[in-house]
Amino acid sequence: MFDDEGLQAATATNAAFVHERLPSEILSLDERIDVRGQGMILGRRPRADRSQRRACRSCQPPNVADGLIVERVGRNDTVLKILPPLTIPRELLDDGLQILAGSVKIALDMLEA
Repeated sequence: MFDDEGLQAATATNAAFVHERLPSEILSLDERIDVRGQGMILGRRPRADRSQRRACRSCQPPNVADGLIVERVGRNDTVLKILPPLTIPRELLDDGLQILAGSVKIALDMLEA
């Protein structure tokens, strides 16, 4: 696979950080949210109904304006995929997760209105 053990260690450390932060930052926002994935390839999936497409669509544009690109994937574009660079500095990874959490909260608030 990779010959650079430092890269493997950094990737594993960042993946553990993401998996630790997602439950507290995003899953805690709404019981209907599910996170799937492995390592640093993760997706956030809202509940399976028509509102999930609106939630996913409303998460994307603010992220771009805030410096985060999130791709919609899956059946009916109902999964928000995050795929940070393997070598991302921890501070940038943390910033990205905060932006994503804020965007998800805004989207959920819009659905409630």
